[in-house]
Amino acid sequence: MRIKPVLYLLSKVLLVLGGAMLLPLAVSIACGQGDALSFVYSIIPTWVSAAILFIFCHKSKNTPLRQREGFLFVTLVWLLAAFFGALPFCFEGALRLKFINALFESMSGFTTTGVTTIENIEEMTSGLLFWRAFSPWLGGAGIVLLFLLFLRGKEGSGALVQIFNAEHSGGELSEKLTARIGDGAKALGYIYIGLTIAETALLVGGGMSLFDAFTHAFGTVSTGGFSVKNASIAYYNSAYIDWVIIIFMFLSSINLGLYYLLLMREKSKIFRDEEVRVFAVICLCASLFIALDLNSHTSLANNSFGHTLREAIFQTVSVISTTGYITADYDLWPTFSRCMLFLLIFVGGCIGSTACSIKVSRIIVAFKGCRNELLGLAHPRLIKKIYFNKKPVSQGAVQYVLFFIVAFIFFTLIGTVLLSLSNLSIVDALSASLACISNVGPGLGGVGMVADYASLGAFAKCVLIFNMLIGRLEIFTVLVLFIPSVWKK
Repeated sequence: MRIKPVLYLLSKVLLVLGGAMLLPLAVSIACGQGDALSFVYSIIPTWVSAAILFIFCHKSKNTPLRQREGFLFVTLVWLLAAFFGALPFCFEGALRLKFINALFESMSGFTTTGVTTIENIEEMTSGLLFWRAFSPWLGGAGIVLLFLLFLRGKEGSGALVQIFNAEHSGGELSEKLTARIGDGAKALGYIYIGLTIAETALLVGGGMSLFDAFTHAFGTVSTGGFSVKNASIAYYNSAYIDWVIIIFMFLSSINLGLYYLLLMREKSKIFRDEEVRVFAVICLCASLFIALDLNSHTSLANNSFGHTLREAIFQTVSVISTTGYITADYDLWPTFSRCMLFLLIFVGGCIGSTACSIKVSRIIVAFKGCRNELLGLAHPRLIKKIYFNKKPVSQGAVQYVLFFIVAFIFFTLIGTVLLSLSNLSIVDALSASLACISNVGPGLGGVGMVADYASLGAFAKCVLIFNMLIGRLEIFTVLVLFIPSVWKK
């Protein structure tokens, strides 16, 4: 393992991260709420660390980066981002979180999980609220992806593909956007920023303040779900705002590469994309089933069916996109509706989107693989290939998908067992473990939509921090670093 080139690239990421803190610093100064120093105290150690890494490792800037170094780089990016991103929460005088709570909050942000240890969000200062909302936006785009925009010349030639593949894992199911990955990264960056600006403008048009619109656009486009209100989107009680956020949660759950194809005027590929079609059908069917279930219960049918349908669609898209915004407390819903939402946590969005969890394309391939196995049992001589988007999927890709799903379930259960040591009920432990590894955020019961994670002990928070990390980096990117041979030269 070549450590120095990884540390050199990390110095540039920390430089970008410290620069990102200038935005909430500006908000703090503009609002005059006395939290500006917390960002100054955070920027200084971030940039000092970047300078130290650069000084000691800049001679390795032209060293080619192999795949194993790409995995290490991406993992360290999220760990360091969470560490330095936690500093403002520790330094802000009125809030002053314990470090484990601050680290939990920061990791929740950068991994776009959206769970919190803060009991009263509305008491936070504007600068800290902005940083809390901005961190999922950075993590949703992929801090790595933003960093790719700064790579130039020889130092980036070997690193680009390795880093991009490590952060956007998916085997053969992830299409290459372009032969020149640097241009593809630029295009994704512009698309991401464009979606954010468009949603902000629409939310302002619906009566939100500019500050609220920006912070909620950050949370929607990143599928992070951090709100500046304790009641989340329910606070605004606006059908217009609900629909704007529904649309952008859905759009952000689609492979960003398809928007790149749209810019290249290849519209037909978007509408023919199998993953998008299945994702849309799942959203529509789940929303309709939940709305009918809610409407059938007299205690919940006080509103019109249109209002009930909107609530069902919002919660459905919020959960499947792993965003976590709410307009209703679904813990009060009937058992069937809650079960539907629980199953949607496993689904997630599309490959190449800011959404997490298993992803629709993997579920499609796994389903087709199981179907072929059944056909093989019934017709032993039948040879049937698996196709995804009318292209054959290799046996290696199918195995990768199945291994990923097994690993996802395995680590969810391991997290559940470990959380049970903190005296959580089975439902709460399973819900918290699944919600964090899928990066959805709120779960069911004691860790549901109107609950927070503040009451959990330090050990439980460490378990969930690890779950958030491996969930965001799709498990194998982190696990490969535990293989001893990876560290050999």
